[in-house]
Amino acid sequence: MNQLHKRLERPDLMAKQITKLYMSATDSEALEGLGWYVQAHEICKLIGQKYHCPLPKVVGVMAALSPATNWQQNVADAHNLIMAWSHGLSPDEVVCTTYGPNKAKAVRILNLDKADKHLIARELLHKSKINKTASFFYNILEPENDYLVTIDRHAFRIALGNSSEADNICMTEKRYRNLMEAYHIAAKGLDVSAIQLQAIVWCAFRRQAGIAAANIENDIFQSIVNQI
Repeated sequence: MNQLHKRLERPDLMAKQITKLYMSATDSEALEGLGWYVQAHEICKLIGQKYHCPLPKVVGVMAALSPATNWQQNVADAHNLIMAWSHGLSPDEVVCTTYGPNKAKAVRILNLDKADKHLIARELLHKSKINKTASFFYNILEPENDYLVTIDRHAFRIALGNSSEADNICMTEKRYRNLMEAYHIAAKGLDVSAIQLQAIVWCAFRRQAGIAAANIENDIFQSIVNQI
Protein backbone atom coordinates (compact mmCIF):
# COMPACT_ATOMS: atom_id res chain seq x y z
CA MET A 1 0.00 0.00 0.00
CA ASN A 2 1.58 3.32 -1.07
CA GLN A 3 1.36 6.63 0.81
CA LEU A 4 -1.73 7.86 -1.04
CA HIS A 5 -3.65 4.68 -0.29
CA LYS A 6 -2.65 5.01 3.35
CA ARG A 7 -3.83 8.62 3.43
CA LEU A 8 -7.22 7.55 2.10
CA GLU A 9 -7.62 5.60 5.35
CA ARG A 10 -6.98 8.78 7.40
CA PRO A 11 -9.69 11.46 7.09
CA ASP A 12 -7.78 13.58 9.61
CA LEU A 13 -4.72 13.73 7.35
CA MET A 14 -6.83 14.54 4.30
CA ALA A 15 -8.58 17.28 6.30
CA LYS A 16 -5.20 18.98 6.78
CA GLN A 17 -4.64 19.06 3.02
CA ILE A 18 -8.12 20.51 2.48
CA THR A 19 -7.59 23.15 5.17
CA LYS A 20 -4.22 24.10 3.70
CA LEU A 21 -5.80 24.83 0.33
CA TYR A 22 -8.71 26.68 1.96
CA MET A 23 -6.27 29.01 3.68
CA SER A 24 -4.78 29.93 0.30
CA ALA A 25 -8.14 30.90 -1.24
CA THR A 26 -8.59 34.53 -2.23
CA ASP A 27 -11.48 36.61 -0.93
CA SER A 28 -13.27 36.33 -4.27
CA GLU A 29 -12.83 32.54 -4.32
CA ALA A 30 -14.19 32.27 -0.78
CA LEU A 31 -17.19 34.42 -1.70
CA GLU A 32 -17.88 32.38 -4.84
CA GLY A 33 -17.66 29.11 -2.95
CA LEU A 34 -19.86 30.26 -0.07
CA GLY A 35 -22.76 30.94 -2.40
CA TRP A 36 -22.15 28.32 -5.08
CA TYR A 37 -24.77 25.74 -4.10
CA VAL A 38 -27.35 28.38 -3.20
CA GLN A 39 -26.95 29.93 -6.65
CA ALA A 40 -27.17 26.49 -8.27
CA HIS A 41 -30.42 25.91 -6.33
CA GLU A 42 -31.83 29.22 -7.59
CA ILE A 43 -30.88 28.39 -11.18
CA CYS A 44 -32.79 25.11 -10.92
CA LYS A 45 -35.80 26.92 -9.45
CA LEU A 46 -35.87 29.31 -12.39
CA ILE A 47 -35.74 26.48 -14.93
CA GLY A 48 -38.50 24.64 -13.07
CA GLN A 49 -40.74 27.70 -12.97
CA LYS A 50 -40.18 28.41 -16.65
CA TYR A 51 -41.10 24.91 -17.80
CA HIS A 52 -43.47 23.85 -15.00
CA CYS A 53 -41.12 21.10 -13.90
CA PRO A 54 -40.90 20.19 -10.19
CA LEU A 55 -37.69 21.34 -8.56
CA PRO A 56 -36.50 17.83 -7.52
CA LYS A 57 -36.75 16.70 -11.15
CA VAL A 58 -34.83 19.74 -12.41
CA VAL A 59 -32.06 19.14 -9.89
CA GLY A 60 -32.06 15.43 -10.70
CA VAL A 61 -31.61 16.16 -14.39
CA MET A 62 -28.83 18.62 -13.59
CA ALA A 63 -27.01 16.02 -11.50
CA ALA A 64 -27.52 13.21 -14.02
CA LEU A 65 -26.03 15.34 -16.82
CA SER A 66 -23.10 16.65 -14.75
CA PRO A 67 -20.38 14.01 -15.33
CA ALA A 68 -17.63 15.17 -17.73
CA THR A 69 -19.40 18.52 -18.18
CA ASN A 70 -18.49 21.99 -16.93
CA TRP A 71 -21.12 23.83 -14.92
CA GLN A 72 -22.20 26.33 -17.56
CA GLN A 73 -22.71 23.60 -20.14
CA ASN A 74 -24.42 21.47 -17.50
CA VAL A 75 -27.00 24.23 -16.98
CA ALA A 76 -27.50 24.66 -20.73
CA ASP A 77 -27.91 20.91 -21.32
CA ALA A 78 -30.41 20.54 -18.46
CA HIS A 79 -32.34 23.58 -19.69
CA ASN A 80 -32.54 22.22 -23.24
CA LEU A 81 -33.58 18.72 -22.19
CA ILE A 82 -36.27 20.01 -19.81
CA MET A 83 -37.53 22.46 -22.45
CA ALA A 84 -37.87 19.60 -24.95
CA TRP A 85 -39.64 17.44 -22.34
CA SER A 86 -42.07 20.25 -21.51
CA HIS A 87 -43.01 20.58 -25.18
CA GLY A 88 -43.41 16.84 -25.71
CA LEU A 89 -40.38 16.61 -27.98
CA SER A 90 -38.13 13.58 -28.25
CA PRO A 91 -35.01 13.75 -26.07
CA ASP A 92 -33.14 12.41 -29.11
CA GLU A 93 -33.39 15.92 -30.54
CA VAL A 94 -31.31 17.33 -27.67
CA VAL A 95 -27.54 17.04 -27.72
CA CYS A 96 -25.95 16.69 -24.26
CA THR A 97 -22.27 16.84 -23.42
CA THR A 98 -22.24 13.97 -20.94
CA TYR A 99 -22.24 10.22 -21.66
CA GLY A 100 -25.28 8.55 -23.20
CA PRO A 101 -26.29 6.51 -20.13
CA ASN A 102 -26.34 9.70 -18.03
CA LYS A 103 -28.68 11.38 -20.50
CA ALA A 104 -30.92 8.31 -20.40
CA LYS A 105 -30.93 8.56 -16.62
CA ALA A 106 -32.01 12.22 -16.83
CA VAL A 107 -34.88 11.27 -19.15
CA ARG A 108 -36.03 8.58 -16.73
CA ILE A 109 -36.05 11.15 -13.94
CA LEU A 110 -38.21 13.51 -16.00
CA ASN A 111 -40.66 10.69 -16.70
CA LEU A 112 -41.05 9.56 -13.08
CA ASP A 113 -44.66 9.61 -11.87
CA LYS A 114 -43.65 11.46 -8.71
CA ALA A 115 -41.08 14.18 -8.12
CA ASP A 116 -39.90 12.35 -5.01
CA LYS A 117 -36.31 13.11 -4.03
CA HIS A 118 -35.70 9.59 -2.77
CA LEU A 119 -36.89 8.02 -6.05
CA ILE A 120 -34.67 10.43 -7.97
CA ALA A 121 -31.70 9.66 -5.75
CA ARG A 122 -32.19 5.94 -6.41
CA GLU A 123 -32.04 6.61 -10.15
CA LEU A 124 -28.79 8.51 -9.65
CA LEU A 125 -27.25 5.92 -7.35
CA HIS A 126 -28.06 2.99 -9.65
CA LYS A 127 -26.13 0.06 -8.10
CA SER A 128 -23.95 2.05 -5.69
CA LYS A 129 -24.81 3.12 -2.15
CA ILE A 130 -23.16 6.51 -2.49
CA ASN A 131 -21.71 8.48 -5.41
CA LYS A 132 -20.93 11.93 -6.74
CA THR A 133 -24.11 12.51 -8.75
CA ALA A 134 -26.47 11.66 -5.87
CA SER A 135 -24.46 13.86 -3.50
CA PHE A 136 -24.52 16.67 -6.08
CA PHE A 137 -28.29 16.26 -6.32
CA TYR A 138 -28.84 16.61 -2.59
CA ASN A 139 -26.34 19.47 -2.24
CA ILE A 140 -28.16 21.55 -4.88
CA LEU A 141 -31.66 20.55 -3.76
CA GLU A 142 -30.93 21.22 -0.08
CA PRO A 143 -27.88 23.54 0.15
CA GLU A 144 -28.53 24.06 3.84
CA ASN A 145 -27.91 20.36 4.47
CA ASP A 146 -24.30 19.19 4.17
CA TYR A 147 -24.62 15.63 5.39
CA LEU A 148 -23.43 14.52 1.94
CA VAL A 149 -20.51 16.18 0.17
CA THR A 150 -19.94 16.13 -3.58
CA ILE A 151 -16.68 14.25 -4.05
CA ASP A 152 -15.67 14.64 -7.68
CA ARG A 153 -12.19 14.00 -9.08
CA HIS A 154 -11.09 17.49 -8.03
CA ALA A 155 -12.29 17.10 -4.44
CA PHE A 156 -10.57 13.71 -4.39
CA ARG A 157 -7.28 15.13 -5.66
CA ILE A 158 -7.39 18.11 -3.27
CA ALA A 159 -7.71 15.82 -0.26
CA LEU A 160 -4.67 13.87 -1.41
CA GLY A 161 -2.46 16.93 -1.72
CA ASN A 162 -2.98 17.50 -5.45
CA SER A 163 -1.05 14.40 -6.45
CA SER A 164 -1.51 13.38 -10.07
CA GLU A 165 -1.39 9.75 -8.87
CA ALA A 166 -4.85 10.29 -7.38
CA ASP A 167 -6.30 10.05 -10.88
CA ASN A 168 -5.29 6.39 -10.99
CA ILE A 169 -6.96 5.42 -7.70
CA CYS A 170 -10.40 3.84 -7.90
CA MET A 171 -13.22 5.25 -5.79
CA THR A 172 -14.93 2.85 -3.39
CA GLU A 173 -17.80 3.40 -0.98
CA LYS A 174 -15.41 3.36 1.98
CA ARG A 175 -13.08 5.87 0.34
CA TYR A 176 -15.99 8.12 -0.58
CA ARG A 177 -17.17 8.14 3.02
CA ASN A 178 -13.65 8.80 4.31
CA LEU A 179 -13.33 11.73 1.92
CA MET A 180 -16.67 13.17 3.05
CA GLU A 181 -15.54 12.82 6.65
CA ALA A 182 -12.33 14.67 5.81
CA TYR A 183 -14.31 17.65 4.47
CA HIS A 184 -16.52 17.62 7.57
CA ILE A 185 -13.49 17.54 9.89
CA ALA A 186 -11.87 20.44 8.05
CA ALA A 187 -15.10 22.46 7.98
CA LYS A 188 -15.59 22.28 11.76
CA GLY A 189 -12.75 24.66 12.47
CA LEU A 190 -13.39 27.05 9.59
CA ASP A 191 -16.90 28.40 10.23
CA VAL A 192 -18.20 27.09 6.89
CA SER A 193 -20.30 24.08 5.97
CA ALA A 194 -18.66 21.06 4.40
CA ILE A 195 -20.24 21.73 1.00
CA GLN A 196 -19.22 25.40 1.14
CA LEU A 197 -15.70 24.26 1.91
CA GLN A 198 -15.73 21.84 -1.02
CA ALA A 199 -16.79 24.66 -3.36
CA ILE A 200 -14.24 27.14 -1.99
CA VAL A 201 -11.26 24.80 -2.29
CA TRP A 202 -12.35 23.87 -5.82
CA CYS A 203 -12.18 27.58 -6.74
CA ALA A 204 -8.70 27.85 -5.22
CA PHE A 205 -7.58 24.59 -6.83
CA ARG A 206 -8.82 25.75 -10.23
CA ARG A 207 -6.61 28.83 -10.04
CA GLN A 208 -3.54 27.08 -8.68
CA ALA A 209 -3.77 24.22 -11.16
CA GLY A 210 -4.15 26.65 -14.05
CA ILE A 211 -7.57 25.32 -14.98
CA ALA A 212 -9.43 27.97 -16.93
CA ALA A 213 -12.82 28.93 -15.58
CA ALA A 214 -15.64 27.61 -17.72
CA ASN A 215 -16.88 29.94 -20.44
CA ILE A 216 -19.49 32.15 -18.77
CA GLU A 217 -20.61 33.57 -22.10
CA ASN A 218 -22.92 30.61 -22.66
CA ASP A 219 -26.12 32.44 -23.62
CA ILE A 220 -28.50 30.08 -21.82
CA PHE A 221 -26.45 30.08 -18.63
CA GLN A 222 -26.01 33.84 -18.63
CA SER A 223 -29.70 34.55 -19.30
CA ILE A 224 -30.66 32.38 -16.31
CA VAL A 225 -28.06 33.87 -14.00
CA ASN A 226 -29.15 37.38 -14.94
CA GLN A 227 -32.60 36.62 -13.53
CA ILE A 228 -31.25 35.83 -10.05
